Amino acid sequence: MDRHTFTGAAAGARARPKAGGAMKSALLGRRLVERVIAIAILGALAALPSGASRSLAATQPPNLAAQAGFKVADMTLWVIETVATGDGSLQDATLPAHLRHQMELEAQGVLFAAGPMRPVGGTGRVGLIIIRAKDEAEAKRIADSDPMHRNGARVYKLYRWTLNEGSMALKVVLSNGTVTVN
Repeated sequence: MDRHTFTGAAAGARARPKAGGAMKSALLGRRLVERVIAIAILGALAALPSGASRSLAATQPPNLAAQAGFKVADMTLWVIETVATGDGSLQDATLPAHLRHQMELEAQGVLFAAGPMRPVGGTGRVGLIIIRAKDEAEAKRIADSDPMHRNGARVYKLYRWTLNEGSMALKVVLSNGTVTVN
């Protein structure tokens, strides 16, 4: 099982607490707790019966697992599979703007997850961006707004993804400002 630990900015804080920095430590702890609460709320919303307090329920294709009586998350997300074009030089030049764009989407609560993908035993220039959007038009607008896509450094395919199953465990240590994802 992979375990990933984040500290400081990666854990949702602006600065890592310094020894004796009770104020920064309290701020870091509060932000971590806020993130954990937000994740718990998302999980609770995802566990609602299909159609309960879901604005997308009428526009989503039927979830066969839910219809068969299985309790599933039934959460619609949008997957952007993005592939570099050319020799990669335009991608390299656009990377800082792309990463700023991703961080803005994350701060707005739009970005669910993102990162590069590599084929097993090989190399590649493929990325995966998973976003929250109310419908296909909004998902396409978000994908089109990426600097990599705007300037032709990458092309993308858009997929609707129904997240049904999976698990995640978070361990939050307030005293040292770490979050471990298992």
